[in-house]
Amino acid sequence: MHYDYILAGAGCAGLSLAYRLNQHPELRQKKILVLDKNLKNQNDRTWCFWVQGSTPFDAIAHKTWDNIWFHHAAFSQKFNLAPYRYQMIRGLDFYEFVLNDLSQNPHITIQWGNIANLQSQAQVASLELDNQAITADWIFNSLPPTMPEKRPNFHYYLQHFKGWVVETPQAFFDDSTATFMDFRIPQQSGEARFFYVLPTSPTRALVEFTVFSENLLPEAQYDEELKKYFQTFLQLSDYQIVEQEFGIIPMYDTSFATRHSPRILNIGITGGRAKASTGYTFMNIQKQSDRIIASLLNNQHPFYTESAWHRFQLYDSMLLNVLKNHRKLAADVFRIMFERHPLPRIWRFLDEKSNFWEELQIMASMPPLPFLQALPQVLWR
Repeated sequence: MHYDYILAGAGCAGLSLAYRLNQHPELRQKKILVLDKNLKNQNDRTWCFWVQGSTPFDAIAHKTWDNIWFHHAAFSQKFNLAPYRYQMIRGLDFYEFVLNDLSQNPHITIQWGNIANLQSQAQVASLELDNQAITADWIFNSLPPTMPEKRPNFHYYLQHFKGWVVETPQAFFDDSTATFMDFRIPQQSGEARFFYVLPTSPTRALVEFTVFSENLLPEAQYDEELKKYFQTFLQLSDYQIVEQEFGIIPMYDTSFATRHSPRILNIGITGGRAKASTGYTFMNIQKQSDRIIASLLNNQHPFYTESAWHRFQLYDSMLLNVLKNHRKLAADVFRIMFERHPLPRIWRFLDEKSNFWEELQIMASMPPLPFLQALPQVLWR
């Protein structure tokens, strides 16, 4: 069986691109195959992101906040996000929305099974689904990446997190405001630890413990930290855990191979869309989908042009270098940013849309020595 496009992996990246292909009047006529190992019928993750303007998935936003809290032992403040907003999309809502949309198109096939042996030659790409060979003009690969071989002077951090969705018998949460980062918990040198509190109603919230570090914690420690946070900071004891989620996002500053082979493009986390300094991925995936669509229309191939290096990679690497070498706590870096800069400047910087003058202002507010020590080591590699 031959297809125009195969999407290997039906997670955020694969389904985002499939949805965008299906919305375009020219590309929705293509013969498309969407594959994943398992049926997407569980709420296995939650995506949150700040955004200005509309997104293709506003209709399924589970919750939107106009205000956030930022907490640090030395600084706490509630911020109004305008002209931005902070938005949550639940995994199950996303899967159902996109898969239902795709199922209306007779040119699109969705299948589940074991995917293996992705390869391509000059004119055709292929893979195996349950040992059956399938070919395509192009394959978009978002299957989970393997750990790259570690290279000297690069940084291999993980963002790992566990969250509880809890319900309370009476109104407890202020669902007009999300806690974006709460760094008041004890910090460990060489990593970052913080909490999100994302209330979706006065009686329901996702409370998530997040760590940036090189290694995972013992499994039981995530639950222990969640219990401590409920007791110490939320001061809440009467609650029921109704859902749990656990995830790992690579925050590597080594290069990800976007071009897997002549006819295969890596997308999503596999294609390096997770930002190395924050782990935020959802909106980066949407930007990548935009660029793939434009390249397919304008160039008849999906390999959009991307610079080999840009200054934001340098900033990300410097932060990871500061953490790895125990030069400064990440909590203090983020505290300085939120204490001394307006939110729109911070969002533009983290979205890699800021101008150099804004970046200089942010860098000038930081303690100089840790970053001056990091700069030559990052540049030298």
